Amino acid sequence: MGPGQYVLQVDFAGFERSSQEITMANQPQTVMVTLEPLEIPGAEIVAPGAGTAVDAQALFERIKLLEQRLSDVESGTVLSEPETRVKRIDVYVDKNGNQYDQPTPGAAKQVTYQRERSTVGSG
Repeated sequence: MGPGQYVLQVDFAGFERSSQEITMANQPQTVMVTLEPLEIPGAEIVAPGAGTAVDAQALFERIKLLEQRLSDVESGTVLSEPETRVKRIDVYVDKNGNQYDQPTPGAAKQVTYQRERSTVGSG
């Protein structure tokens, strides 16, 4: 997960979801997250958090792990995708332009490459 813009969402029991845009650089950085207490009528009052320092690096490690799992799942599900293979074919062409698939007197050997789409079976 490289540098760039990310949206950091923090969920914590008893607090409203915090969502903020952050710009990641290549070095670890600390992001300040302020959580607003979730006001539920009849529930006990939770002392408001002044501001919770969240270890952004730990969060990004977690995200990286989830992304890795996701790509593992994706790579496991593309088995039915057709793939293009290039097949080398030797042909023999005589001076009249006739093609033969085996050596023929008066025909010169030519190598052609033919693309074929094959469906890879799963299992």
